[in-house]
Amino acid sequence: MLNAVVLALLIGVAGRVLNTILSIVIWIFCHVQRINDRHAVAHISSLLSKHGFCSARSYPSGVPSDGMHVLRRGKSIVVARLQSAESSRGSTTKWYTLYIIGFIGCVEEKNAGTITVRYMDCPAAWRTITSSIQVRPPTARKWQRHAADILSKEFTKRGTASMIISGAPGIGKSTMGIVLAASLKRRGLTPAVVQGLDLLAKGLSIDDATDPLPTKNEPLIIMLDEFDTAIEHALSSKKGDAEAITMAESKGRLVALLDRLSSTIGVIVIATTNVPISEMREDPKKAPFLRKGRFNTCIENR
Repeated sequence: MLNAVVLALLIGVAGRVLNTILSIVIWIFCHVQRINDRHAVAHISSLLSKHGFCSARSYPSGVPSDGMHVLRRGKSIVVARLQSAESSRGSTTKWYTLYIIGFIGCVEEKNAGTITVRYMDCPAAWRTITSSIQVRPPTARKWQRHAADILSKEFTKRGTASMIISGAPGIGKSTMGIVLAASLKRRGLTPAVVQGLDLLAKGLSIDDATDPLPTKNEPLIIMLDEFDTAIEHALSSKKGDAEAITMAESKGRLVALLDRLSSTIGVIVIATTNVPISEMREDPKKAPFLRKGRFNTCIENR
């Protein structure tokens, strides 16, 4: 009798320890994502029914039913917990909680449709023309998928994200915003991309780019191309903050802009440059523009 009690206690303790270890592993290595969009839920159910190991299925359809399911996509492993609930009107709502080890975009649909891109043109001082078009995202390169994965994780955790990308012309730096928007759209968000934001244009304000205000569900991806030019202008300008007529007219004004963008919920900033980031960081005058908080991730393609 005593042995049975001890054995039961040991089993209980072992279960608690195992549960704690699994919780720690999930917290460190897994990206947790909740999927409740009806179209996305149907897509994941389709993947699981064809390629997954399901704890329970609905027969004869073979579609996963409530429970824990496992899916392997390339080098990534996804544990999917399906839950459902009935509303007062009798309709059933389903949602997935995904625990992903590896690339968080591994369960995304391939086709994201079109992306809204807002182009900002300043043909003359104090005059801004904004036009919106729908574009189809290009095929993402390997480094772009990696960058989109980093930005998506940061945006999910903080509600904002930032990155500066350095590399030679033609590698796809300027299309990174559209690639990221396509990735976010596959996850049920409604992103938009701002391109052509000239930090040296006279009379142009960041309010022109962030109107209407973005949200976590409708994020705004702001592209700052040729960012090294803006830094050079800010450092060489003789004007003070009070005399500034451009967003990069002085060091203080440009730094304030970066700080504002990095703390605005729903905004993702991607700056690009042809100058090596390591070279910019070695310059004590330029290094403050690249510090953590203003650009949380730096990617250098050489």
